[in-house]
Amino acid sequence: MRVLFQLAICVCMIILAGGTIHYIHDRPEFGGGFLLICVWGILFVLIMATGAFDKPKGAKESSSAATEHLTHLEKRLTDIQSIVIALDEKLGRIEYQGQSAKTETT
Repeated sequence: MRVLFQLAICVCMIILAGGTIHYIHDRPEFGGGFLLICVWGILFVLIMATGAFDKPKGAKESSSAATEHLTHLEKRLTDIQSIVIALDEKLGRIEYQGQSAKTETT
């Protein structure tokens, strides 16, 4: 039911947008513009009153679980980054020692 209501609201908004563009493209008159503003206002009040685009009730629970999961992943990535940096430094020292040994023998 909720999806059908959202679809109906979207269709109404498309029709209203087309009417507004047509009104602006033609010679605008005050009466037509006032009517369009009233209809847009009624549509937005209807959307807010029904709560058609509110988050579901379980969204906060899943949001906190997702935040916790992302925090855990961030900690793991930080650990992996530390390991990669340490390996890079170690390989850099090995390369430097290898280059210095080559220059000494030459």
